[in-house]
Amino acid sequence: MPEKFQNKYRIESTRLQSWDYGWNGAYFITMVTHDRKNYFEEIENGKMIKSELGSILNDEGLKTLHIRPDMNIILDEYYQNGIVPWLRSGEVSQGYIKSAEIHITKDALKNSSAKIFPINTVLVAMYGATAGQVGILKFETSTNQAICGIYLNDKVIPEYLYLILKSQKDYLISLSGGAQPNISQKIIDGAKMVVENYMPQIDIDPDWEMVELGEVADITSSKRIYKDEYVTSGIPFYRTKEIVELSKGLQPSLELFISEERYKEIKTKYEIPKLGDILISAAVGTLGISWVVNNPNPFYFKDGNLVWFKDFKNVNSEYLKLVLDVFVPQQIHILSAGAAYNIIEFKTRLSPKNQQ
Repeated sequence: MPEKFQNKYRIESTRLQSWDYGWNGAYFITMVTHDRKNYFEEIENGKMIKSELGSILNDEGLKTLHIRPDMNIILDEYYQNGIVPWLRSGEVSQGYIKSAEIHITKDALKNSSAKIFPINTVLVAMYGATAGQVGILKFETSTNQAICGIYLNDKVIPEYLYLILKSQKDYLISLSGGAQPNISQKIIDGAKMVVENYMPQIDIDPDWEMVELGEVADITSSKRIYKDEYVTSGIPFYRTKEIVELSKGLQPSLELFISEERYKEIKTKYEIPKLGDILISAAVGTLGISWVVNNPNPFYFKDGNLVWFKDFKNVNSEYLKLVLDVFVPQQIHILSAGAAYNIIEFKTRLSPKNQQ
């Protein structure tokens, strides 16, 4: 006797329970015609000859990529020499997601429904063995159709929503109502959960050491770049606007560049930002917005309105960013005059590094 679900009998899924159908693989569709007649082809001398109807079916199948973009189908040639990361649902791990095993071509991205998700998108695996797994994207990537991406506003941080969704995995799966644990985007859109407005919070322990920010990191800015040094293409040159966009996980709207020669000169004579460094805005209107450098792509930035934290001492840069995000906005009235330098003397309590 079949099992019941919601007091109704259901047909058990014939899908392999240990296989995630969002994974790559060769999938075959078997079509059974009325009375099993050969409408589509005949075998002649050991060779298959398509009928007129079979040729139409074949042509329509090849058009599927273009006329049904919502299916997110990727052809074999779209993988060859690909440079665009393409994440599969099995790679949505419980935590930060920092890489993809497979890459697709730019044509695949252009001609299919695949799209680029920005940094800090919260991803949910929807189908099969990995259904309900959640992760936070830490690089820009496209994904297969078995992944749902959730964009956040500025009232909730990704880590908070991640923890909520992770704790509600069984609840999300139960909403699918089937034998196979499949979660649709509609289910995720309509799921009701208590998500309070939440921004980073730090409970300060009075026993923590009171330090000046200048004691835990070298705080400086960039070398001056003049207008006549701008070029139409080359190494991206970030201003406050681009840093604000990056802090929100957005693709920066690049407008300015410097030459590779100028960049190499600065890199050789001085120093350039590296992974884990922090850039924080000191400009009126965006004061206190910070970004941790999270990709190795070369860039340089404008002096004056951006402050550079580097060479950290007994502090984790992600933790320091949290401190900056919480406390710098509270001290705008103190820091706004000469912020690039006053921030060096800004004092706060920091937990021991092993607790950060």
